[in-house]
Amino acid sequence: MLNRLNLTSRVFLVILVVQLMLFAALSAASLGNLRREISVETELAAQTARSLVLATIGTMQGAVPPDRLMALLPERLIPPRHTHIGILDAREGIVREPFVPNSRQATAPRWFAALVTPEPHETRLPVSIEGRLRGYVYIASEPGPEIAAAWEQVRTVLGLAALAAGAQALLILIATR
Repeated sequence: MLNRLNLTSRVFLVILVVQLMLFAALSAASLGNLRREISVETELAAQTARSLVLATIGTMQGAVPPDRLMALLPERLIPPRHTHIGILDAREGIVREPFVPNSRQATAPRWFAALVTPEPHETRLPVSIEGRLRGYVYIASEPGPEIAAAWEQVRTVLGLAALAAGAQALLILIATR
């Protein structure tokens, strides 16, 4: 089949195959690195949220009546990026969440998110005051914003790589004609 093609077409086809292989290798390497980076980022955010919750509870213990602490805790917490916090008041059986401003964020396609989403990370902290269990604080990792940022990076890098491959192909065609 290759013998039927003229020299320009054969050179162009070989370079196109090499470009596609490089594109695939770049994509695979990027996805592996992104998954690790997103995992580290969301884990660090969950650890930060845990420290924040513990510090907030510690400062509230002397200033708030123990039976009101779980009800007031959501008002005092601002979840760090990449986390979701839920507060279960054991006395009332109500789950409350800190207020988070609803900002429209970019999203990544589902197929991309499925490739880079790390294992979910969830922490449950029991809250005991004066020897009584008052409730629990749940902290879950929320990798969505980090995945969206990674998608933008990948689109930019792979878009530039595709543009460079196209320019290279055009230059080869011009040079061989």
